[in-house]
Amino acid sequence: MPELIGQILGIVGLIVTVLSYQFKKMNTVMMLQIFSCLCFTISFILIGSIASAIMNGISILRSIIFSIDKIKTKLLTFISMQLMYAMGGVIAYFYASPKWMIIFVILASFISTYAIWTNNPTKFRVIQVLAVSPLWITNNILVFSIGGILTESFNIISIIVYFIREKFQKKIS
Repeated sequence: MPELIGQILGIVGLIVTVLSYQFKKMNTVMMLQIFSCLCFTISFILIGSIASAIMNGISILRSIIFSIDKIKTKLLTFISMQLMYAMGGVIAYFYASPKWMIIFVILASFISTYAIWTNNPTKFRVIQVLAVSPLWITNNILVFSIGGILTESFNIISIIVYFIREKFQKKIS
C-alpha cells in the first residue's frame, strides 16, 4: 500500500511540475516546484528510493532559497547549495543500491541548481530539457517511479510547447 500511495503522489507531482513550465515568472515556477519536490520526496520514500528522496528533499530547500530575489543570484548562495548537494550525495550514496545509480540524481541536482541560479527562465528551460530531465528519467526508470518517468517526459514536452507558443506569440505581435 505505501508504494501505491507513493506512485499516486508522483502523479500529483507530475501535474504540478507540468503546470509550472507554463508560467513566465520564475518565482511562480519556483513555488510550484517546491510543492512538486515535496510530493516527489514523499513519493520516493514510499517507493523505497531513499537516495532519490534525499536529493529531492534538498531541492525543496533550494527552491525556497532561490525564490528569494535578493539572494538567489549571489555566488555564495549558489556555492552553498552545491555543497549541500555534495553532502546529500555522500549521504544518499549509502542508501543507493547499486551505488552507481546515485550519479544521475547528483548530476541532475548540480545542473538544475546552476540553471536556477542563472535567474534566466529561458536558460533554465533549455538546461532542463537537455540535461536535467534526461538524468532524472534515467533515475526514475531505475527506481521505477511511474510519476517520475512521466514527469520528466512531460517536462520535455511542456518546455517544447512553451517555446513554440512563445515563438508563435512573437510572430503575431
